[in-house]
Amino acid sequence: MKRRHRAHLAAILGLTFAHFFALPGCLTAEQIVADFDGTIYWVSDPATGVVLNDPVHGRLRYRSDAVADPDSEQQAVYQAVDELSLSILHNGVPIHYFSATGGRIVMASSPTYYAFLGRGSLGLEDDTLLGQPLEALTLNLQNDHGVPGSTTALPVELSLSNFNPALSFVDVDVNDNTWLSAYITSIRVVPEPGSLFLVASGVIACGLWRSRFGWRRAPK
Repeated sequence: MKRRHRAHLAAILGLTFAHFFALPGCLTAEQIVADFDGTIYWVSDPATGVVLNDPVHGRLRYRSDAVADPDSEQQAVYQAVDELSLSILHNGVPIHYFSATGGRIVMASSPTYYAFLGRGSLGLEDDTLLGQPLEALTLNLQNDHGVPGSTTALPVELSLSNFNPALSFVDVDVNDNTWLSAYITSIRVVPEPGSLFLVASGVIACGLWRSRFGWRRAPK
């Protein structure tokens, strides 16, 4: 019985150390992964095969601890976009998919305005639209009423609560012309594997601790 208790204690201590070493990365939220959904509201050329209200799904990954360069009280620029991908469906079938990296994020803030603009322009997996070069993929969230305590720091959580959905869109640019635009209807921050590990290991540790004390109280 003592050997079993020692084994469970060792497991608990191991999980505790894992929490200790994994927690700093979790607290700094170095990697933000956000999935978003929307619906098409503007199509400049019907030859794209996209029509109004077609669903849009996308993903944005950026480093929330990136350093701004340059930075001011009203605008900050971050070289922090790791991924900006977009999939457009028509009748339930994906008809366009784009994935960009090497972009930047611009945060603008004033008492009456707040905006988050993420742009990726390198590594596009499908770099053409209707046979023309695809220059960039852009996610633009903005609020023309400002937000309390406006800041140009990158958000460690991304949601639509601080933004005006009517001004939110995904913009696919070809030769500086907007070809496809969509309202963003939802954004969900996706837990990174490290966060999932913390949750799972916490549950395991609690179970082992409970079992250990349960055995101690059991009659001999």
